[in-house]
Amino acid sequence: MDAQPSRMISRLALTAAITLLCGHYGSSAWAGWDPGDQVIDFGVSVSDGERFLIVDRDAGGTKTGADLLWHVDPRTCRLQALVDSTGKGTAGWTDVHDDGSFQGRPSHAWVSSMEALAVVAEQGKECTVGMKPGEFITISSALRPAGAGGSAAVEARIGATVLVFRATAFYTPREVRVRVGEKVVWLYADGSKEPHTVSSGMCRGLDCPGSGLAFASGPTLLKPGDRFEHTFMRPGSYPYHCDFHTANMQGTVIVQP
Repeated sequence: MDAQPSRMISRLALTAAITLLCGHYGSSAWAGWDPGDQVIDFGVSVSDGERFLIVDRDAGGTKTGADLLWHVDPRTCRLQALVDSTGKGTAGWTDVHDDGSFQGRPSHAWVSSMEALAVVAEQGKECTVGMKPGEFITISSALRPAGAGGSAAVEARIGATVLVFRATAFYTPREVRVRVGEKVVWLYADGSKEPHTVSSGMCRGLDCPGSGLAFASGPTLLKPGDRFEHTFMRPGSYPYHCDFHTANMQGTVIVQP
């Protein structure tokens, strides 16, 4: 059963306004982005084979390629794209599978010529998105290279991924551990559409001595799906922060030999 797009947009827009004001964890949402650049991270609930329509052709204007990032419970939820997989002009719903780009943390896929995207509940199960910390789906209308902004070879193994959430003003998880030669990838998975950075150095209030000396993304994390990565070549503890939100957006990467 398809949810009505107009009802979906109204509900998510209202949820966005409420949750952004309240500062709730994982708060949503949906607020004035370019068509095709969207995030779902609060308030979706379907059950027993129901389909919740996230993006359709009316919203995007035309068929489009979509860069997808998601973290949902695979035991209860599936992503499906409406695509013409046969090339005969008739589109059908097809399951979207993780391509392993981020080792499932989160899942990722690139879908070409997509007409619609939906989340579907497994039969006899309830599928929710955003009810638990870290659950989200982002849909970006342009492919964003995983290595954009990186400081070393993109072939380096991913040791950890960090989600950037502005609605609650922090990175999650706050602390990650990797080994020398591995990289950390930061992924913008929030709907606030505020600029962020990933800049090395610890801050005390607005004071961030040595900011960005070890690594710095610049203001490149602007919307859902944007990414920054850095490969760590020396062991140690690397605190970092967002240049625009120094008081409460801070994290640490611990690099082990």
